[in-house]
Amino acid sequence: LAATNPKRYLGAVADVQENLAILYQESRQFLEAETNYLEVLDIRQNLAQENPKVYLPDLATCQQNIAVMYQSMWRMDEAEEYYLQALETRQELAKDNPQVYQSEVAFTMNNLAFLYAHTARYEEALEYYSQALDIRYQLAEKNPQVYLPAVANTVSCMAQLYLRWQQFEESEEYYQLALGLYQQLYDENPQVYAAELSLTLNGLALLYTNTEDADKHKEAEGYLLQSLAIRRDLVKDNPEVHLPELAMILNNLALLYTFAENPQWDEAEKLHLEAIAIRLELAEKYPDVYQSQVATSQLSLGGLYCMTKQYEQAEEYYKLALKNIEQAAEENLSTFMQPLAQTLAALAMLYTETNRPAQAKKYYEKALMLFSALEEKQPGLFLSDIEELKAEFEGVNGSKG
Repeated sequence: LAATNPKRYLGAVADVQENLAILYQESRQFLEAETNYLEVLDIRQNLAQENPKVYLPDLATCQQNIAVMYQSMWRMDEAEEYYLQALETRQELAKDNPQVYQSEVAFTMNNLAFLYAHTARYEEALEYYSQALDIRYQLAEKNPQVYLPAVANTVSCMAQLYLRWQQFEESEEYYQLALGLYQQLYDENPQVYAAELSLTLNGLALLYTNTEDADKHKEAEGYLLQSLAIRRDLVKDNPEVHLPELAMILNNLALLYTFAENPQWDEAEKLHLEAIAIRLELAEKYPDVYQSQVATSQLSLGGLYCMTKQYEQAEEYYKLALKNIEQAAEENLSTFMQPLAQTLAALAMLYTETNRPAQAKKYYEKALMLFSALEEKQPGLFLSDIEELKAEFEGVNGSKG
């Protein structure tokens, strides 16, 4: 039909093909998804040139979907490119019809900020989150039932950004605000907002875990246990969706018990092992997404064994973590450079602790090289890591005489 009457049917062809691309993306068949999306993009660009008023909204949606796909594949440069295209298209649409398209502008800004936050471009992330939040607050004033969840989402994202950025006071402010919003939404509709409430409780707990305040640690434990109970209930109904977050909460609770004033090391070990088992199962299906998370849990358990002087087990799990994170970094070094540096540093310190200076030196050198590269990208953020490693490294060299 489109061959004989393209003006009438080409848009419908694009609709069907984009639905197919979405199906491929959801089943993580990214090559097929990419092929179909790019064909759809070509159609939508041509249609938008002929009739922008009718077809620009579809073009913006396609650009956004492609960006989300590339982000899922950790192809961040391409994801950024398409988010910026989608943002430009939606801002153009919002000039003529802000009531309809301002919410979509905020949605794309929020996604772009999320990408920047997860690639350590914190100032750019803050800029776009702030703009998205301003728009969403304005929309929520007129229609809170529709737009308050979007406000809560951006507030939560900003809390996570400040935590990554190590700006803890700002992070706490936004986490407490997000917790209040999600508790309100959960009270009104628990089935819809249980996952978001669980995630916010986990985030606030993670923030408090990073303090040296014993009272905050106690609050963190309460938040994590509440988050864990909610997530275990959600897993019963939809394990594929909620197992990744369950593993994350288990890992965080294990870390809290590991470093608490009165450590619960046996309980921490059980939690770590449960988290690793979940992440290994997920990584069998989707290694590109979950392999690095397996490494995170293995590194954490290795750290526990090191603290309890179970050095053989510590080395085993550190090496497993290194293998997994190196494989993830082969595809995308910039994304996984920090966890790779942390894993190398952990092994170096283990070898120092167990009097193996030659092996320690090798890993110190690699870790310092990576932390120095990270420091160049984000000045001031990794200085303490570099100084600590240099001091340890000099001690190893000194011990060799």
